[in-house]
Amino acid sequence: MIVLHRHRRSIFGAYLVLVLVLLLAPITQESPIPELTWLDKLVHFVLFVGLAVLGFWNRASVPAVALFTVALAGTLELIQGPLPYRSAELLDFVAGVVGGVCGVGLAVLLRGGQMGRWADGR
Repeated sequence: MIVLHRHRRSIFGAYLVLVLVLLLAPITQESPIPELTWLDKLVHFVLFVGLAVLGFWNRASVPAVALFTVALAGTLELIQGPLPYRSAELLDFVAGVVGGVCGVGLAVLLRGGQMGRWADGR
C-alpha cells in the first residue's frame, strides 16, 4: 500500500506544476458562452484552495501558506499580462487569494481546529 504522507512533497510539486501549466498555457480567453466567464475565477479559486491545503499537509505554517498563495497569485497575473495569449486580471488575483485563504481555513478544519500538525501526527 502506498503511504501518501511519504510522498507529500512530490504531490505538492506535481500539483504546483499543474497549476502553472493551467494558468500559463496558451488558451483563448473568449468563452463561447458569455454567461460562463465566471468559470475562470472559479478555476483560480479551486486551484489555490488545493495549493493551501497541500502546503499545510507539507507542514508549512499559516503565514508561510498565506504568503506563498498571495505571492504566487500575484506573480502569475504579472506573468500573464505580457503574454499574447493570456490576460492579467485583478479578479483572477482576488480569486487566487480568496482561494488560498479558504484553503487555510479548510486545512485548519481538517486538522480538527489545530494550527499545528495534522491529526495523524505526521
